[in-house]
Amino acid sequence: MKLFIDSTQKIFVAALLNDNNTIEYKVITETKYKVEEIINFFDKLSKLDSIEEIYINLGPGSFTGIRIGLTIAKTFAWAKKIPIIQISSLEAMAESIETDKLIVPIINARRNCVYGAIYDNGNVVLNEEYMS
Repeated sequence: MKLFIDSTQKIFVAALLNDNNTIEYKVITETKYKVEEIINFFDKLSKLDSIEEIYINLGPGSFTGIRIGLTIAKTFAWAKKIPIIQISSLEAMAESIETDKLIVPIINARRNCVYGAIYDNGNVVLNEEYMS
């Protein structure tokens, strides 16, 4: 099984996957009980021995959110002695679409700027950049 963590945006997402099928997931959008819900979810997952690797979204996105997600992933991986695989928000967006056309994922970077890249069938045409 694989554990996927994304804390780069305004919501926190954690999903347990088995052969690309979601077994269990947690989406937290409210900040009031976020920490308690995250701890309870990971406490439940810590009892599973079948998690083999952790995928963590490392942005672009919220710097604080990325630090929180990475801390959770590193702690969980250290305790379970399993590897962490980093993924990009833009690459994940591009991989979720099947098309023969160019894919241009964009994330608002504020101040009239974006994070963006260009992909063509999984190949990078333009590397991830901060653009005005």
